[in-house]
Amino acid sequence: MANTKSKLLTEWDTLHNNGPFPLKLLYQTKLEGEREMPKKLDRYNDVALEIQRLIRESHHAGEGFRAYGSAWSMNTIASHKDRMHFNGFMNLSMPIRAADCHPNNTYDPTNLFLFECGNTIKEVSETLAENGKSLKTTGASSGQTLAGCVSTGVHGSALDSGSVQDYVVGLNLIIGPNPNDIVYLEPKSKPALSDAFIQTLNSRVIRFQAKPMHKERAIGLIIIKYLSIHTLMSRIVW
Repeated sequence: MANTKSKLLTEWDTLHNNGPFPLKLLYQTKLEGEREMPKKLDRYNDVALEIQRLIRESHHAGEGFRAYGSAWSMNTIASHKDRMHFNGFMNLSMPIRAADCHPNNTYDPTNLFLFECGNTIKEVSETLAENGKSLKTTGASSGQTLAGCVSTGVHGSALDSGSVQDYVVGLNLIIGPNPNDIVYLEPKSKPALSDAFIQTLNSRVIRFQAKPMHKERAIGLIIIKYLSIHTLMSRIVW
């Protein structure tokens, strides 16, 4: 099972030392080893249960809970005075098979990948390169986590292409401690994953009305995890 270490602290700081900020408890969760749990989806779902346990623990203590990645954010929003969780060890990734796509999927299945929230841009790029793909835009640095890049809109853009958040075609989020609190979001007009595959993530699907992406050549990333993100992305150069 996924393992979490807890550290009692009085303060915490970002990589760029724009703190320090007050903090009571720091969590660091590592996934179960591949030898004990060979299937990536099993490890993915296992660590989701661990994150829900931590959320429940924080709620029962009457304290807040916030996740962070590489701690490159240069503002106070990146901190919480009660409890924080380091996402960097949660970095699973996998390609999406054509059989796992929605019947109305219009994306090239070879452009769809599932990335867990702790993947850094470097790790995303390495995974894509192994599959003959790449991000269409990228900045000079590659240490930011995917969840951080998507939530802050950083890491490069071009005249006809946005930055990392524009490559996302679906989000799997842990929004609370209960069994029904894992949700997969994607536009109703551009479904990517089949309901059957979404069920393997122990998620309930919410398809919403949204404007379609302005480019058809996309690579799909799936960012997933608790107000935590795991992402399905689309938009890669090949």
